[in-house]
Amino acid sequence: MNSNLKLLPAALLVSVLALAGCGGGSGSDGDMDDMMPEMTEAQKCAAKGQGYTLDDEDMCVNVDDAVDKAYEDGKEKGAEEEGMKRDKAADDQKMSDDMKAARQLAAKLYSAIGPTSFEETSSAGSPAGIAVTAVTDAGKATAMVAAQALKRGAMQANLGNWNGYDYAATKQTARLYTTTGAATPGGKFSSTTDGADLGTPNGDGEYTLSTSGPRTTVAQLQSRTKITAFTQTSGSHTFKPIRNLVTQAGSYWGVPGTYYCSGTDCSATVTSNGVQLGGTNSWTFKPTDPNQMVMETAGDRYAFGWWLNESGSSPSVTAFATHDASQDLEISGLRGKATYKGAAAGKYALHHDTTGGASDAGNFTADAELTAEFDAAHTISGTIDNFMGDDGKTRDWKVTLDSISVAATGIAAPAATDGDLNNGNEAMTTTWTIGEDAASAAGSWSGQMHGNHKSSGTPEAVTGVFNAGYNNVGRMEGAFGTTHE
Repeated sequence: MNSNLKLLPAALLVSVLALAGCGGGSGSDGDMDDMMPEMTEAQKCAAKGQGYTLDDEDMCVNVDDAVDKAYEDGKEKGAEEEGMKRDKAADDQKMSDDMKAARQLAAKLYSAIGPTSFEETSSAGSPAGIAVTAVTDAGKATAMVAAQALKRGAMQANLGNWNGYDYAATKQTARLYTTTGAATPGGKFSSTTDGADLGTPNGDGEYTLSTSGPRTTVAQLQSRTKITAFTQTSGSHTFKPIRNLVTQAGSYWGVPGTYYCSGTDCSATVTSNGVQLGGTNSWTFKPTDPNQMVMETAGDRYAFGWWLNESGSSPSVTAFATHDASQDLEISGLRGKATYKGAAAGKYALHHDTTGGASDAGNFTADAELTAEFDAAHTISGTIDNFMGDDGKTRDWKVTLDSISVAATGIAAPAATDGDLNNGNEAMTTTWTIGEDAASAAGSWSGQMHGNHKSSGTPEAVTGVFNAGYNNVGRMEGAFGTTHE
């Protein structure tokens, strides 16, 4: 038997042994594979053949491929680091250029604004010597600043109900903000209180055109006169009379009717305000319906802004505020309190050339709020805050406008330490605060009240100018416009 077993083929012997392992009363319940230890990741990787190994993340990789990848990764990282260095150098250069430009602008504006000092306010609400003509019609393309004609350019973002435009001439720039006060509703043409303001009609129902009424100036008379056939935009025209009488259809202050003039020299001339009628004899107007309402009277137009003049040997910045009302106020008998809110704009410079700080300069806009006390002695005070630079970034600044006296004509000005404001010895009435740090009072402000607030009887608006200094590094020049709350 044993000899026969030895003669069994090897394959058959394996089969027999396998059958024995699967049963046959051996008493084993497990698989042979369970008896062998599990291969490690390193062993599995080595079994793939020569040139394979585990990387830092225990991944089986080909050594040559890993070397190539590391080389490429190194090149990419090096290029990235080199690019970052170039970008940083470019950023550093731009920062250096920007800082240099900021220092140069700050130095120019610091000098242009000049030492803070009072700018005397005239009865028209503008600093003495600065004559500003507000833009009274949307079609006007120029503004007059100190007798300089500046051409209107880009429109600026409104500051509340104040509309802004830029103006420019050779080496001159200005920014003007305007708004219009409340309109006055019109009455019947024939009314002696709120009508055409042309006096009493003659027996034929004709009113003589004149400026004798309390509510009619030359400019208003011209703007209210309309002759249908006179369509010229410039120059004059002399009308041909029929039987020595000129008869022209038209309207006065929005009310239709007929114009009459006797003589051979009855004429119409285009003016900046409208039409000026002329001739040896006076023109008259007969309304078709004397009970028709005249048009409402537009409110006074108020304006404020700044002017940078670089046409001379040295640049200068001037803030201005004005209005087109024909008369000053008389407020001596007023009593009570009024709040005015609006906007401010101007130029500033923080020049840190000697302190090592970052320079900052340019245009600003801000909010303005004033409180007027009408008593035996009228006073007004206020605050300029919520500053915004022309870079679109806010500035944590505030300018306090200390209480100053208001004259019976509505002009507000600081007291003079020597009795003469023109000597530059005015009391310091403005304080510039940056963050929580307030500088010493270094600057002054002035203003002018305008119009009549219909419900309260107090002035309708206050415009003015101010300047302020911040220690030895900051200067600011601005103007504001506010209306009754």
